[in-house]
Order: sequence, then structure tokens, then C-alpha cells
Amino acid sequence: MVIRSLQGLYHVAIQRHNVYVLGISTAVPFIEGVHNRIHKHVGNDGTVKCEDIFKPFVKAGQVVTTKQSVWRQTFTAPSFQEQNVTIDVYKTAAHPPPMYTTDCDRVAELHLVLAPTRRQQKPMIDVEMRLGDTSLTVTAKEQGTHRQVKSEINFLR
Repeated sequence: MVIRSLQGLYHVAIQRHNVYVLGISTAVPFIEGVHNRIHKHVGNDGTVKCEDIFKPFVKAGQVVTTKQSVWRQTFTAPSFQEQNVTIDVYKTAAHPPPMYTTDCDRVAELHLVLAPTRRQQKPMIDVEMRLGDTSLTVTAKEQGTHRQVKSEINFLR
């Protein structure tokens, strides 16, 4: 691990190389011959998805500045009828990162209860990852509402 200190008058920012690839589990359209059939799932609406896809947010070896390194992505809920969404957070030291979360270590699970409404569209979920000195804070927010969940993962425990 390489650590550099950038000192200013009132704060100290520490830069380091991230050791793990950090990401979440997601689902994508299933492609025969590309995806393993064990991850194939047919939804209530008939859509065929490949589940347990590892979606990296932070790459291994990437230089990160503590409390300033933030990654954001937006995802859609699996269906417009969903009332709860689970966000599973994973890490891996594998290079290149694996395709499936089954080859990673799960470090957190967030449960977001969606706002009750008669939707015609799938809810949009904003996921944010923020690296601290020895921790990762993950926040998931439902767009258009005040509903959110947050989890802090301490990597020293």
C-alpha cells in the first residue's frame, strides 16, 4: 500500500492505492452461451435475466483520496411492483475481477423499502460508495422520494 499525505492549512488528505475491487450485485439480460445457466432467472413479467453479476464501482490499484473518493451509479428496480430492494456489496482481490458475485466476498447487505405508490415505471435507485480511511460507506436512495438506507463497512474488524 502506498500512502501519500497532502497537507493544507486546515486538513490532511491521504491518498492510497485501493487493494480490493468493490462493487454490487446486479442483474442483466441473460445471453445464452455467455452467461452460466445457474444464474438464469425468469421474472414474473417473463424477462430472462442473469443474476449475481458483479458490477464494480472501485477498481483495485486505483488511487483513492480518503473522504473525497466517491462513486455513484443509478440502477432500476427489478420490476415496477417491487416494494423492497436489496443491495449486496462485495469485494474481491481477483484480477481481473470475476463476472459473478459468487466468486467474491459479501461485505454488506442493504434493504431499501420503496415508497408505496401505483407505479407505471420501475423505481430508480441511486447507489453511492464513499471510501474513508479504513471504511466504506454505501448509501442507496430511491429517486423522487426521501427514502434511503446507509451502511458503513469497517475493514479493520
